[in-house]
Amino acid sequence: MADWRDLAGRLATQGIATRAVDLWRFLECESVPMPEFGKRLNADAEGEVARGRKRILVGYSMGGRLALHALLEGGPWEAAVIISANPGLRDAAEASARRGADTVWATQALTMAWPDFLTKWNAQTILGGAIHDDREDRKLMQRRREIARSFVDWSLGNQEPLWEKLSAIQIPTLRIAGENEVWLAEQIAGFVS
Repeated sequence: MADWRDLAGRLATQGIATRAVDLWRFLECESVPMPEFGKRLNADAEGEVARGRKRILVGYSMGGRLALHALLEGGPWEAAVIISANPGLRDAAEASARRGADTVWATQALTMAWPDFLTKWNAQTILGGAIHDDREDRKLMQRRREIARSFVDWSLGNQEPLWEKLSAIQIPTLRIAGENEVWLAEQIAGFVS
């Protein structure tokens, strides 16, 4: 979250307003497959008064995969930035293995002591041992049921491969992946300006 707040601050200096989407609220009452999420996110955004010059959808990792579904449904977006989002697994065995791994994460999100779960999650190499923010951790703990559900509903293993559909996205879309967060923030700020 702190990385996104920093990016929002950088964008604000350029007169670009941002709004973080609470992904977990979409899973409060029921399971929501990714294509349905795309429709709901678009409807949510269409009902909101734009606070900036453009409506630009930005998504990272799972949020980027969800954003791809929203973009394929159309929506009010004028541009998009998709960061480190896999458009889908083509290999059935790989998808099955991912579903299994994500089911384990879902179970742990529900059953482990929350600080232990976050420590284990953040210890993954790809996350580089992210530092805990106690305030954010408490907010996430209140959403642990929805977070667990997201591991199943929004698992990369359950996602239909979108590779062949990406060309249907008709708005300018910047797809990036990298390790340098400062560089990523600069790329996003340059794209949305």
